[in-house]
Amino acid sequence: MTASRATGSPDIGSVSLDVVPELRDDFERRDVAGQAVVWSPIAPRPVAFDSVATVMLDVVDGVASIAEIATDVHEAVGIPLETAIQQVVRVVAEFELAGVLTSAVSGSTAEAAIASAEIFIGSSTPCSENASRLATEGLTLRFGEEVVRVACDSRRGARRLRDALADHLVHEGEGAEEAPLAFVLTAPQGLRRSHQLTDRSGFTLSSGRGLDPGLHALASHLTALVPPAAGSVRIRARALVAHGRTIMCLPPLLYMPPPEDRALSRDGLSVIDRLALDIEIDTGRMVNRAIPWPSLAELPGTAPHLGVGEPQPVSVVMDTAAPGTPPPTAATVVARLAGNGVHGSPTDLLDAATQIVEGAELRSSAPQTEAVIEALLGARSPGA
Repeated sequence: MTASRATGSPDIGSVSLDVVPELRDDFERRDVAGQAVVWSPIAPRPVAFDSVATVMLDVVDGVASIAEIATDVHEAVGIPLETAIQQVVRVVAEFELAGVLTSAVSGSTAEAAIASAEIFIGSSTPCSENASRLATEGLTLRFGEEVVRVACDSRRGARRLRDALADHLVHEGEGAEEAPLAFVLTAPQGLRRSHQLTDRSGFTLSSGRGLDPGLHALASHLTALVPPAAGSVRIRARALVAHGRTIMCLPPLLYMPPPEDRALSRDGLSVIDRLALDIEIDTGRMVNRAIPWPSLAELPGTAPHLGVGEPQPVSVVMDTAAPGTPPPTAATVVARLAGNGVHGSPTDLLDAATQIVEGAELRSSAPQTEAVIEALLGARSPGA
């Protein structure tokens, strides 16, 4: 069958009602608050279905045609036959796009999409690349299969990084190509007393006084490149803490533009220095690994930065929602969380995402900093 790619709505005139849709038997399914989240092995990301499509998952049996299913819906529910046909065609088209039909084809797979996913939400920019070239020293580092470049314009800072990360250093000549940029650390200099740590897209991650807190924040962010502990997955998201409650923010929240340290401190919010969070599969708890490099771990941080944060449950999940639109459903948030997975299998990512959503309060906000902060302030304490 075909669907209108311009609108995403099925073109009933181009669909043969004699088509017999058949579901694959190898996709993952989680039911959350009356809606289904599915992840096909041939789909790069999971999909959340509405309540109608969720019911249809149990109706499509590989025997009845679209016309026969529509007739059954018409007789069982009492809606006009034409409306039933439209609904069935719409849902079957969604099934095809989600990769859960045997007729669906895809140029990617779930496993490949996860393997290629990164903790960064964007690529490096010309400004970031220029800043890295002006740096005193660039370090190429290997974490498992991933090789990245970190730039630091302080000789002392670069030397401390080189000594602490000696086991991860990739020496000149060991790689045929220059590694992609990950982070740029600019040290205090002259009248500028604050360091600045940015990711490869130029988003500011830390800007406190002194160089040592910048090195500590950088080390915290580098732990999101070290493989997670057994029994956990890694999800691209940022987190803040207020009154002991962890608030998990899905991208692009806290990016465009990022909240200023001064504003976070003023409002009683602290930030965890990681672009991706490690989540325990069985419980949904945040379990970020400690900094494994002693000389960097012992450096002082600075408010409002918490380094990797303490293991604790996720109290609130914040997602984006345009003004005037309904907030995301629980199933949609599960799909968004799992779809931002950068480490773990589809099964484990869906399990972890479901655990998070079942135990957390769900909130949404426009991506602008002021709107995010306002929503976060309302989520600081239980019952807010």
